[in-house]
Amino acid sequence: MIVAILLSGSIAKAQFFRVEDLPRNDFSLGVGFAFISVDEHRARKVAINKSVSPYGKNGRLEMDPMYDSFNFFYVRNLFNRWGVGIQANYYCDEGEGTDITSKFYYHKLFSIKESGVTVMPTVRCYWWNHHHLGLYTRLACGLDFHKVELTDFNVHDDVDIETGTVSSTNLAYQISLVGIEAGGHRIRGFIELGHGYQGNVTFGARLKLGYK
Repeated sequence: MIVAILLSGSIAKAQFFRVEDLPRNDFSLGVGFAFISVDEHRARKVAINKSVSPYGKNGRLEMDPMYDSFNFFYVRNLFNRWGVGIQANYYCDEGEGTDITSKFYYHKLFSIKESGVTVMPTVRCYWWNHHHLGLYTRLACGLDFHKVELTDFNVHDDVDIETGTVSSTNLAYQISLVGIEAGGHRIRGFIELGHGYQGNVTFGARLKLGYK
């Protein structure tokens, strides 16, 4: 009975973590959405705080609570579970600034457009891949080429805004703890849930090439 219990446990574990042979290459395109707070925006935009320093504590920065990203992935599968590759994505967000103490202009003072391009090496591990359904985790880390554009709505008011474009290079990352893909042998749809420059939720399609 002890031997039977041990064998049944090992078989169940093997079935749960079952994977099929993976193709050599797969390519993915996806659209991501991220939900972040104004405080997180401010922490990431040192350039904005510097550019609108005259606007100081008397103003209010309102950013869109959600930003979009457009993503491309290439993964080279080394083993049945593990693959490494590269990820590139473009993200953007917009916002506006107001100042309650301005003598000449009460409402909108300036607009902010934030955008960036990231390039990140990535690694992926499948937990299950069988019968046209795959479950995986994927991590990525690299560089973010960040750009902030400021436009002054009224150059004749009493708040001076340093308009123009400020660029910077930062650390970029993506932690997709849960990835689900489903479909045919070569083309599958996927969804990833995680956190990072790609976003919290990503939908897309994947092309698998190079089966043995």
